[in-house]
Amino acid sequence: MALQADLSNKYETLFEMKNHELGKISKTRQAAWEYIWMQGQMPYLDPGNVLILKNQMPGARDVKTYDEWKRAGYSIKKGERALKIFSPRPNHKKGALLEVLNVFDITQTTRSYSWAPICDLPRTHLVALVLVAGVELAQFKKITPNTKNVAYLEKENILVVNPHVDDELLMLHATENAIYRLREKNQLAYFLQGDWETRVKSAHFAAQIYIARYGFEDPIGQEESLTTLSSFDLKEREELLIQARSDFVAIMERTEALFPNLAKKYPLKDERGLIR
Repeated sequence: MALQADLSNKYETLFEMKNHELGKISKTRQAAWEYIWMQGQMPYLDPGNVLILKNQMPGARDVKTYDEWKRAGYSIKKGERALKIFSPRPNHKKGALLEVLNVFDITQTTRSYSWAPICDLPRTHLVALVLVAGVELAQFKKITPNTKNVAYLEKENILVVNPHVDDELLMLHATENAIYRLREKNQLAYFLQGDWETRVKSAHFAAQIYIARYGFEDPIGQEESLTTLSSFDLKEREELLIQARSDFVAIMERTEALFPNLAKKYPLKDERGLIR
């Protein structure tokens, strides 16, 4: 009974961590950005676990169990305490049960860490995202102070971009466009309840996570994400994060699969060094 009570307390503590962070990310742009960045670095983790990790170690970027790090050839530094997350365990009667899993971040190991995204050139991403979306790319012929950053011409299936806009912002817009186009083709699972505006906001949030993975940040977009999160209760907020992570992972997997071939024509790294 004591063992069961201890396990129940651990579960309750992790759920409290998650809900606490769900509340925090709607209050400041910094808190929202910390979640966005962490989710971008750890696409293999669901939002709940990212929030739980954020509560224990803000800035965690790659977690594995003790045995997983050992198999990879690395040890845990002396004195480091395990971080705790949930892990589903298959159960033939109930489908899956949650168990508490001890993990360690890469910064807690003997492995030297340097942040090195697969691609840090927005133009390369732009090409990949256009290919993923299945659209053609064009530039506005005439640029005026009122020219938009991007426009999607539905009949022609063309994404028109303003070449005078920062490449990072075009990358963000192209990510959003790719999500819209794949949703239209039913190639992305969409389960978030809500109206059209809610669907748009979830795509914008997913795009924020995508660009964060590769070292870019959009403060204006983060303010929009903050406003979106603030308008939802905790349950709706978590649903939005789950949807955004699902879209982000789907887009990431598609673009990164294209990089080996694109690299022959478009470099994957900025020769001047990493952006961040």
